[in-house]
Amino acid sequence: MNPVAEERIKHKKSSVVVNAACFTLPAMLVFLLTEPAISGAGDLNIAGHLASSKISPGFFFISPVLAGFLRMLHKVIRANWWVVFSIAVMFTGLFVFLWFLNKRNHQESKESKIFLMVLFVLFFWEAILKWEINFTQTAVIAGLSGILLIVDSCYEREQQKVTAPKVLAGIGFLFLAGAVRWKALLLMLPFGIMCLLYLFTMPLVLSDLANSLKESFAHKRRVLNLAVLIIFIVAASDGIHKVYGIIDPVLGEYVEANALREEICDYPERYPRYEEAESVYKELGITPSWINMVNNFLTGDLNYFSSQDLRKMADLKQDSKATLRDFAGSLMGHGLLWISIALLVGYIGFLKGIRRIILPLTGCIFAFTACAVYFVHIGRFAWRVTNGCIVAGVVSFVVMSVHMGAARIPTRNVVYERYLATVLSVMLCLVWGMAIKTEKGRFTLPVAKTINEQQAAVLEHINENSDIVYVGADQTLQFYRTYNIWASHEAEYLQNLVFLNAHFITGERTQLANVGVQNLFDDMLERADILVKYAPLRNAVIYGYIRDYYDPCVTMTVVDSCEEARFLRYTRPIRAEVMKEQGNTVVDVAVKKIDEFPADQTIKTAIRVRADIGRGGGYSDCYIHVKDYDSGRMYSYGLNMDGNICFGDILWMESTWSTDSISVSFVGLDHDGNYRELCDMTDEFTAVF
Repeated sequence: MNPVAEERIKHKKSSVVVNAACFTLPAMLVFLLTEPAISGAGDLNIAGHLASSKISPGFFFISPVLAGFLRMLHKVIRANWWVVFSIAVMFTGLFVFLWFLNKRNHQESKESKIFLMVLFVLFFWEAILKWEINFTQTAVIAGLSGILLIVDSCYEREQQKVTAPKVLAGIGFLFLAGAVRWKALLLMLPFGIMCLLYLFTMPLVLSDLANSLKESFAHKRRVLNLAVLIIFIVAASDGIHKVYGIIDPVLGEYVEANALREEICDYPERYPRYEEAESVYKELGITPSWINMVNNFLTGDLNYFSSQDLRKMADLKQDSKATLRDFAGSLMGHGLLWISIALLVGYIGFLKGIRRIILPLTGCIFAFTACAVYFVHIGRFAWRVTNGCIVAGVVSFVVMSVHMGAARIPTRNVVYERYLATVLSVMLCLVWGMAIKTEKGRFTLPVAKTINEQQAAVLEHINENSDIVYVGADQTLQFYRTYNIWASHEAEYLQNLVFLNAHFITGERTQLANVGVQNLFDDMLERADILVKYAPLRNAVIYGYIRDYYDPCVTMTVVDSCEEARFLRYTRPIRAEVMKEQGNTVVDVAVKKIDEFPADQTIKTAIRVRADIGRGGGYSDCYIHVKDYDSGRMYSYGLNMDGNICFGDILWMESTWSTDSISVSFVGLDHDGNYRELCDMTDEFTAVF
């Protein structure tokens, strides 16, 4: 090849890269300046866990190897490395898409290339970036990028050594997608195989089909080999995750239990109501309180939410009742997305010729419809998954439509084409800018900041009281719901905070063991240093579950608070014999009724108690002990102690004691482990009703 031709080829290749970068970098800058959202569906957990010393590398969401790598980066430089990684994958994928689009539409004018890239950036923004970053979408984009790099190598006619780096990069992206979320990679497989089969068979001569296929086998065997390679990588990704579970049985149990928890929590409408199948549930040992815990993601109790326990209910899942009309309804509200797709398809048809895009368009519509049928079959469709399939469909259409090259009509006016592309590009940029301004409202620098001052104060309160184990019953205490995604924290931050939502993550049990907690539910009914954040919507769920599975006479007392957050001490009845103390040790008892829980129908009222142990000392814990003579049951309300002062808000729950026939005493636990009745306070207690 002469030097001039070689120079032109090098210049062309470099311009393709530069052109793609010139559109990717501004899009990323706009994304970073418009406060990108991180998904609460999983990414908040990933980000928080990877930055925490409580979590060992490897948990439900991503592979142990990737988790370990990101944790290593966090140790070197404190940052939200999951978000950095996810954003990097998103825009690397966008770059690869634009690079392919720019490279393979080589016969069109420069203005047409610009318009197509502007159009694709708008589509990509409306499909994914506008909404939120999600680990499923991260896997989808990584998988599509890998497939696209491998597909592009099929076009090359140079030696193998030229395309090997491209194939290796594609393999790397595919394995990366599998490490983030294997199921998302699997969802991309049909689109990738469809593209490769199209490249293998086209151009197909129907009048001489046999010879046409023979010709393909003779000259395009590499395409089939790459298709087999992609299938192998997807299968290997699943196998690698299974190997992780074999190597670490604790991780394997955690992953299996969470997968079953997903089957129940994500498809609640597919399980029979308890009233309709009470006998079946009872035979399996499943109670309404257990079901309520699962449906509220409160499956952190290893005693009753193991994979074996969860499988009992997962096996009861019924057929989906969703319809294609339901799925179509979920696609509404994305007008600009569908307009951008229509423009993209229409303009490629204008450039290539309508007849040349019919088959690619039909194939992509069929593939997306097949995905829709699958989503309807399983009874679940969420935009964070649907948009990945839409992106896959559009990318597949681009791949197949450019395969046949340009079908230029001799009479086409090139000047008109360039003028049209330029005008449309400017219009699209204006529309995109107005849409972003309307949606986001303002721009800001990507810096760490507090987005919830009250919640930040609560987290600081928890962190300062490191001798207390705080248990979160909902997700409002998460670090990245309090600070934006650019914030980071020390690994030791909030080591004393654990959550009941989802099965205990690998490493969290070790952290609990470090503070002497071996069995969270049993220990929190016995120990004064384990407090549960009051969650109005979940309080009754947890309370009912504990009554069914641990103690029917469990009590709750508010013993700590910060801002609007309240923290409960759960207590089971005192089991040991209570001895009467000689003399009246309690010198000052104040009891009053408060009305701070009007929205919680399970709480009759709250009773505020404050006592000063006069000659005091010698007591490590104190309780209000209520005995109901009608039922014969006893209830012990644990209090908080600060020196000689004991205090707490007793929550009088439905279906417990009544005021008709009770005795109330103040009980102290001395340093010898004996419970002593310090005074009778029945009159003071009942006087508040």
